[in-house]
Amino acid sequence: MTDLPVVPAHDIARHLKSRLDAHQSARTGTTNWRIRVTGTWLTVLWTDTPTVEQAAQLVAPLTGHLWDETTQTSSPTSEPVTAPVKGRELTGMPGLDGITLTRTFDEYTLRDAARYWTEHQGRHPEGVTGTCPPVVTRWGHVAATAGSAKEQIRQIADHRVHTPWIL
Repeated sequence: MTDLPVVPAHDIARHLKSRLDAHQSARTGTTNWRIRVTGTWLTVLWTDTPTVEQAAQLVAPLTGHLWDETTQTSSPTSEPVTAPVKGRELTGMPGLDGITLTRTFDEYTLRDAARYWTEHQGRHPEGVTGTCPPVVTRWGHVAATAGSAKEQIRQIADHRVHTPWIL
């Protein structure tokens, strides 16, 4: 069996960004994907949509990693990847040690989520410590499970982006 070359992390990142851009614009519009390469580690950053789970499913096959939804981690596989390198397709083993996925929300979504949280918890989230009770909508849907104010606001923001009709 022939040893496969290593596809450098920066070439995988460039190919991954073009694939993510193409996938997202074909589905729901644009998402500003940012990919940072630090040695053999990729950090993928984006705002609002898709969810972390959806992004992980998009990222994993292109990077030689398999996403485990149960543990919320990725692990390397022995599968080769193909990426354009210097104008030609190169198939080889990915030169990556890992990937970090970081999703953020825009300031307006977070502000709306904080306002919604305040209406349901009866206090402002600043300075709140400890576990807060679940946030339940008037229709009985759980908008945020019991947890810290920051975690609950992110859960509400996720609902505002993906299922606004629940709130």
